[in-house]
Amino acid sequence: MTKKRTLLKENEKGSANSQTVDNHRKNLMQKFEVNKTVNLLQKAKEFGILQ
Repeated sequence: MTKKRTLLKENEKGSANSQTVDNHRKNLMQKFEVNKTVNLLQKAKEFGILQ
């Protein structure tokens, strides 16, 4: 199972704590070279991750 799916499953169960989510978002922001969450969401849309 991919990390993304694993995190989504954890989130559905309510077991992903806020620190885990914050760290994951921080890592994604570094990978996509953005400094704001809104820019991360825009990149996700560009890559077809979000609709």
